[in-house]
Formats: sequence, structure tokens, C-alpha cells
Amino acid sequence: MSRSILLTVAVAMNLWFSSACAQVNPTTYELAAPSVFSTGCHGPSTCHCFVQVVGSVQGTFQLLELSSPLAPVRDFAVDSIQWSILSSTAPLVTAVTGSGTYQIDVTTGMHQMTVNLVINGISQQFTTTSNVAGGANIGTALTVDIFSQLNDCVYDGFLIEATPASPLEFTRGDCNSDAIFNIADAVFLLAFLFPQGALPTLDCMDACDANDDASLNVADAIAILSTLFAQGPPPVLPAPFPGCGPDPTADALDCLAPTSVCTTP
Repeated sequence: MSRSILLTVAVAMNLWFSSACAQVNPTTYELAAPSVFSTGCHGPSTCHCFVQVVGSVQGTFQLLELSSPLAPVRDFAVDSIQWSILSSTAPLVTAVTGSGTYQIDVTTGMHQMTVNLVINGISQQFTTTSNVAGGANIGTALTVDIFSQLNDCVYDGFLIEATPASPLEFTRGDCNSDAIFNIADAVFLLAFLFPQGALPTLDCMDACDANDDASLNVADAIAILSTLFAQGPPPVLPAPFPGCGPDPTADALDCLAPTSVCTTP
């Protein structure tokens, strides 16, 4: 075999391995105390002035790995930022949205985050001062200090403490999220696939993926109907069924809210 063919095969295998090892689904992180938003002369500023802590920060964001978990430098997309700044001096809530990137140098333990945030309709770029120590062990706690320069002295800053949120639980087949597995679930899915008017809202696409093949189609409605009206021993849908649980299969479908039976205490 020629050297060029060997090189081509090696490159293809490397690309396949990187793609196969990267995250299929993003991981949702939830902010915890003491996540705060502050403004003043902190972070990279060398000026001397008052630092005002505006309030605590709550909410979630997602990390999607773009590289292999075995790579020496791990790259992530930061997406679906949904934060709220709770003012410490007045009953005000400020919405924060945005997205960006996060990188960890596994060898040195350095990390860097850069995100574009919209705060009260104003866009600002926040970043760590440079590659800084304290790279997170993904899957556990994540701590990041990010800043946005307002002028020569004043910076806005977020101190983010976050941990992976617990995966939402659902019952496979409960497509309409009414806590009852019946023919209405198949009808609801078909109304979504073939809408006549307003498109139904799917709170949990994973629940509608009745055959767990990572896609929503007529086969899922057939799987629901076959389970309900089987001649002979009824087939069993893939887990979680008939009880509640997280999705055991990594796919691009998501669950924005737990099905109602799974929220009952």
C-alpha cells in the first residue's frame, strides 16, 4: 500500500474517531451560589475604585464538546445561556442570554471562556483575562471568572459556579406529556408530523421517540399503537417505560420539560 493511501486512511480514521468521541448531546449546567454579577475595578483592572456586587446569578447554559475527550486541548461550544441577575438592592431581575466558546488545556490545567452576552438588550463580550489556571474537570464543578471592559478602569464581571444539571426524566411513549399512555399520544405525534394548522408543542421529543431510533416519524406512532393494541403478549417500548427515567441513549433529541407523571411527588 502506498504512503499516500496510508496517510489518507489515517486521516479518515482520525476524523472518524474525533467525531465518534465528541459529545452527541450538550450537557446542561446549572448555576449555583456564589455565582454573582459585579461591576467596578476588578479582574484585569489596575485602577483603584469601588467594586459593586449587583446581585446573584441564576440559570443554566449548555456545553457541547467539539473535540475528542482524549484530546490534550478540549474545545466546547457554549450555548443556550439563560441567566437571571437578581439585584441585591432592588426587586429587579435582569435577563441574560448568549453563547460562545470554552477551552481546556488538559496538560496545563489552564482554561478560557469567551461568550457574547445580551444584558437588557445590550450586547457585551465577556472573556477570561487569558488562559487561567483552574480548568474544570468536565462532568463535575465548573468555575469561571469572565469580564467585559467598559472603559479604562471599569469592568463588568460574572463569577460562575456551575454543576451539571440532573437529566430530565420522562416516560417513553407519553408524547403529549399528560401522564397517561394511550392512543392520544399517537394522535398527538401524528398531528406534529402532519400538521393541519398550528404545530403542537413537544415538551419532550425523547418521549415521542417511541422506538428510540433517534428520530421522530410514523414508526414511533406505530410503536405506540402496537404496544396499546397488540395481539398476544404486548411489546415493550425501550426504557424508560412504563416508569420514569432519563434517556439511556445519546442522540440529538431533547427533553425541555419532564413528562407530567415524572413530576408527581
